Amino acid sequence: GGDDPDDFHYYGPALSPDGNWLAVGIRDPATLTRDIWLFDLVRGGKLRLTTDPADDVNPTWSPDGKRIAFSSDRRGQRDIYTKTPFGTTAEQVVFESALDKSVEDWSPDGRWIAYNTQLPQPRLHMLSLETGKSQPYTTERAGAATLARFSPDGKWVVYESTETGRRQVCIQPFPATGVKVQVSTAGGIEPQWRGDGKELF
Repeated sequence: GGDDPDDFHYYGPALSPDGNWLAVGIRDPATLTRDIWLFDLVRGGKLRLTTDPADDVNPTWSPDGKRIAFSSDRRGQRDIYTKTPFGTTAEQVVFESALDKSVEDWSPDGRWIAYNTQLPQPRLHMLSLETGKSQPYTTERAGAATLARFSPDGKWVVYESTETGRRQVCIQPFPATGVKVQVSTAGGIEPQWRGDGKELF
């Protein structure tokens, strides 16, 4: 039931590329901050990925399953980190700036991480893991742009926009060309691609 506080302790589940693991943010009821855990969907049980007392959220798998990107506010603002899911390698900060950043998706070629910033309006950006530099991706004149998902071939990004005053699903080429198409007609939220890229949910 919705009155049970345990209903609100799990955040941002992300399935590994091989389907064997689920990464999820779990909130500590005592500190109200979250750490990322890995649930073994084959054998059962779970592993703790992060232990920092800061808030660690938005786990996102690399396409080869060898790294997980996430957002953490351990330096004050929410920055972007990566960590290997199995082993003892420490977290690496891959992008920091004055604005809070929420990781949303990792491109199929492994070269880009899509994220959003909340100020002055939620906007989508692309972080190049090759150069360490970020660039804006959406240019909505009003409203927000969030919940980016790369197509399986990496040539498109679908996302949620409120530019029209209500939540709609839009799609743009990647890299951006300035062309944007609204694909929902009566409102739409939380878009996802089918595995072959030929249908949206």
